[in-house]
Amino acid sequence: MLPEFNLAPELVTGGVVMWTIMLLALVCYGLLFEAIYCRYHQINSQWVTSWLTPLQVLISSLPLLGLLGTIIGLLDTFSALGQNAGVSISDGIGKAMLTTQAGLLMSSPAMVILWKLQEQEQEQELTLAPSFEDAQGSDSDCQDDSRMQGSELDDFVNHNSSQTAKQSRDAKRHTGSKNAA
Repeated sequence: MLPEFNLAPELVTGGVVMWTIMLLALVCYGLLFEAIYCRYHQINSQWVTSWLTPLQVLISSLPLLGLLGTIIGLLDTFSALGQNAGVSISDGIGKAMLTTQAGLLMSSPAMVILWKLQEQEQEQELTLAPSFEDAQGSDSDCQDDSRMQGSELDDFVNHNSSQTAKQSRDAKRHTGSKNAA
């Protein structure tokens, strides 16, 4: 005998779109909580940084999926209304608005959490920026040495090219004097 599942009527009424919203919200919140854990324990910060933008896109798609469910529900309502004039329109619209509500309820807290993570990321970048500039300052001494070596190399090349040009002029004069004789 199979166990009996008691599903919420909203999940059945919302259909595939409601299940998609719930699954995507589960993925988004899982990634958000993992990012919070990584940030709190200061581990794998590159992972957190790389997932902030995709998370923003995924979370932003939750209300859009809710809107899709609303459109599908309204189309079903108008289709049923066209076939039978005695159908109550309020039940159909209520079912249609359910997915919009679910999309907004799932995305709103996630957006706040994501905003807080992005704010912490920017603060961390600002605290790392002065140390990076200090490191750049110590490298500037090396860059000055390389510039000096580069200018010495340019002087060497220019000196050798002027000697080569002088030798080619002398050679032309020498061959010109041989031809004249």
